[in-house]
Amino acid sequence: FPGYENYSKFISATDTIRKMKHNVDSMGEEMNTLLTSMEKISGQSEKITRNLGSRRERVEDLNRLQRTLERVRFLYELPSRLRNCLRLKAYRQAVMYFTTAEEVLLQFKDQASFARIYDECQVHLAVLARELKDKLNDTLEENIAAECVELLLKIGEPGSSLCASYIEARAELVRMNARNLQIDGSKPYDELVQIVQNAFMNPLLKISDTCERLFWRHGDVDISEQTIG
Repeated sequence: FPGYENYSKFISATDTIRKMKHNVDSMGEEMNTLLTSMEKISGQSEKITRNLGSRRERVEDLNRLQRTLERVRFLYELPSRLRNCLRLKAYRQAVMYFTTAEEVLLQFKDQASFARIYDECQVHLAVLARELKDKLNDTLEENIAAECVELLLKIGEPGSSLCASYIEARAELVRMNARNLQIDGSKPYDELVQIVQNAFMNPLLKISDTCERLFWRHGDVDISEQTIG
């Protein structure tokens, strides 16, 4: 019966439409619920962000305080650090400790709490300078002499007087080479030239290189006033 079949199709279509409407209505409710949830999540996120921001500032303040306390502790430990370095002959380490704290130490040296530290450090620096100068005058090794000069400059020794002391110490080495030099005329010419070069020219070139690197290049010392006797 065609009429019956058409009626059945109509009823089926009506049910389908009713279900679709129900689903759409349900989706609307779910969307509203989802939007409400998202608004709550957004609010919580903003609150967390504000809390984290205040905590981040607090953490940064604590980090700055920690760095300040570490600097103060380093200053208070500086005299004993220098004393231990002198005992161990660790001169470069001593200079590194001092130059690390020098700016802050000079800034607060007039305050009572830091005045004692400054005075103790000056005593140790005087000992350090004396031992470096003794080492400079005694060593035969050019690299050791150059290191002594470099460290003395870093702790504030005047460049002009230090340059004169360095040149005099190195000149004494050249003079000693001259006194000990023995020329055997029977040796080949090239070998004689090499002996003279090792005794005079190489040491003089090293002296010149060190003076250029540590003194003259920076304009702190007048080269015309520095001579090797």
